[in-house]
Amino acid sequence: MYDVISLERPLYRPARVHGVELLRLHPGQSVLDLGCGTGLNFPLLQSSIGPAGLIVGVDASAGMLAAARRRVRRAAWDNVVLLRSDAADLESQAVRVLARDGLGVDAILATYALSVITRWRQAWARARAAAAPGARVAVVDLGLPAGNAAVLAPLARLACAVGGSDPHRGPWAAVVGETVQRSHATFLGGHVVVDAGTLLDPADRR
Repeated sequence: MYDVISLERPLYRPARVHGVELLRLHPGQSVLDLGCGTGLNFPLLQSSIGPAGLIVGVDASAGMLAAARRRVRRAAWDNVVLLRSDAADLESQAVRVLARDGLGVDAILATYALSVITRWRQAWARARAAAAPGARVAVVDLGLPAGNAAVLAPLARLACAVGGSDPHRGPWAAVVGETVQRSHATFLGGHVVVDAGTLLDPADRR
């Protein structure tokens, strides 16, 4: 039911697809799907990383992960690891060990998740600590429409309230401050924002 009531198909899927595209994934790479929910990202990721790749899905909700497991079983994917954890308490080293050569994941994806997670800055820091050098990251999340689309702000607020999202948080700013080779896009008049980039080495961050 979540996949239906979330308005995924009519409204939010295009930005999700774009976020995955911006990760520039290759066969055999590993991805941390932060706040993976029911696994809506999994088919998109699988088409890029192939059977030799790895998806590590993290979510705090047992119900969401149960739906994600059903999705994985139906597709017969054997390259998905699901972890139940509050993203802010994620064991970064455990995720690094799962990835190829233990160096960390090649990409981090957070779609419609950081605006829901209370301690989202800590969650992002934990995810980032699980990344390999030069990893690609993408955040897809909700804000409020702007410009001519601002008249739709009440509807956007309602959609965010139903899903428990904070439309004023702007978690994509973390990507802007910590990456190079950045890409930015907006959908639905600014209601959805996508930011992606390549993580800077910690020593190079200001």
